[in-house]
Amino acid sequence: MLVGQKPPLKPKDIWAIRIHLQNRHAVRDLAMFNLAIDSNLRGCDLVSVRVRDTKIWASIRWSSWW
Repeated sequence: MLVGQKPPLKPKDIWAIRIHLQNRHAVRDLAMFNLAIDSNLRGCDLVSVRVRDTKIWASIRWSSWW
């Protein structure tokens, strides 16, 4: 049993999880996983995120792609 902080995921592990979620068509799970990885949120912080918390951030990020 591991106690304390776990080692970070390696890039190949992150991509393997993303591909697995895409193949399962798990859109919500993929979005939550990407949000967690991109924002470095802890699990306990991630479960409390609401759509309204990400709306402004998403529109800013989306507009920066153009």
